[in-house]
Parts: sequence; structure tokens; C-alpha cells
Amino acid sequence: VKISLGIMDKSLALRLDQKSSHYNSELYHRLAKLACDYVQNGLQTLNYFLPDFDAANDLANALAGLPAGTNSATFDKLDRTATRNYSHPCGATQIDVLATAISQILFGGETNRRVEPRHGNDTVKADAVNELLAWNDQQNDSYIDGFLYIKDSIIFNRGVQYDYWQDTYENEKVAVEYEIPPEQEIDPITKKPIPTDEEPEKVTRWKTVKKKVGGFTKITNISPYDFICDPTIPISRFQECRYAGHR
Repeated sequence: VKISLGIMDKSLALRLDQKSSHYNSELYHRLAKLACDYVQNGLQTLNYFLPDFDAANDLANALAGLPAGTNSATFDKLDRTATRNYSHPCGATQIDVLATAISQILFGGETNRRVEPRHGNDTVKADAVNELLAWNDQQNDSYIDGFLYIKDSIIFNRGVQYDYWQDTYENEKVAVEYEIPPEQEIDPITKKPIPTDEEPEKVTRWKTVKKKVGGFTKITNISPYDFICDPTIPISRFQECRYAGHR
């Protein structure tokens, strides 16, 4: 377990920094154990719900569970229309239709996020911010990510998106100068190169390098199967959780 020291109280950070003379190994290991227990408890709670996730996922994809002991030989002999081997596609169709309708509303416009002017003279500023938000959405797969996010919300009752800063680069040609030494004859007796007065040939080649030119807010979907949160608080009160994360 790694403990981040960048955003905590300075005196506490010194007590947890192994390079500091104020380092307190007992406190460090107690906090590390506490963090590890939090994550393990969250994983245990998540694993408890995974069978329900599997069942919901099967329904949403018109999949049916196979009888125990099914192998490649018996699979081809299955009666696909038997009750236990058949999953009606209507459930999957309804989920896709509903997710499409919602995602069209939330993610079908020019921008998924926008601001409104708070005062009469803020219109120009709001328009500028909305242009930036629209550009940022264009850097992401906004609609498909939004559609899948809505599907996760409908199927698993939890849609999770993670945002982080993504650098952008452009290719640039950079001149690289180097020298090609002159060819030298080999002394037949000493078997060593014979010195020459010729100057080395100077050559320039062009190398392609990536240059950082900016960045944007990248938004990525996180699978509900990988989403871990505080097990002591119901998912409906997620904002009150002590921690949340993903694998």
C-alpha cells in the first residue's frame, strides 16, 4: 500500500516520509494496514454482489446459463428453446432502447456539459467556457462512452466514469548532426588503421520527436465489476463514502 504525502498536513507527511528524521514507522504501518483493510472490505462486498451482476448481464445480453457439466460434445446437443436454455431477447432490446433514449438526451448534443451565465454581463464568458467544454467533449468518445455508462447504470444500478488529465502531442522534425569518420587503410604489418588527414564528413538527419502541446480532460468508463467503495454505506449514499476506487 502506498500512502500519498502530497495533499496531507505537512507535519503528518514528515512523520510518514521514510527519508525524514521525523519518520514514525509504527504510524506508517498502522495507516497502511487501515487502508489495506478498507480495500479488502470493499472487495469482499463487491464480490458478494458479483453473482447478481452476472445474472443482470446475462439478461441484458440475451445470454442463458449452461447446465453444469456442459462440454463441447454436449453443447451442440442442447435444446436451445428449452426453458432453462433460452433467454428472451426482449429484455436486451428494451435495455438498449432505453439506454439510447437517455444517452440521446444527455450526450447527443454538441456538448455534454455546459454553463449558464449567472449575471447579464457573463454571456460572453459563458459562451467561451461552453466552446472549451464542447472541444473537450470532442477529444473523447463522448456519445459511445455515455451510452455504455447509461447501460451500466440501468443494468448494474451503478455507472462509473473516471476523469484525468491527458497530454496531447504533435510530431516535430528535429535536426540531428553527426559525423561520419573517413575510411582508413589497414597497415598490413600492424593490422591497425593508418592515420589520415581527411576531415570527418558532417551529416544532418531529421528525427521525428513528440512535443507536448497541451491536453484535455479524458473521461473513461470503469466497469462496475472493478468499482470498489466503502462497504459501510449503501451505494445510494455514495457521496458520503470514506473512499472509492477501482482496480
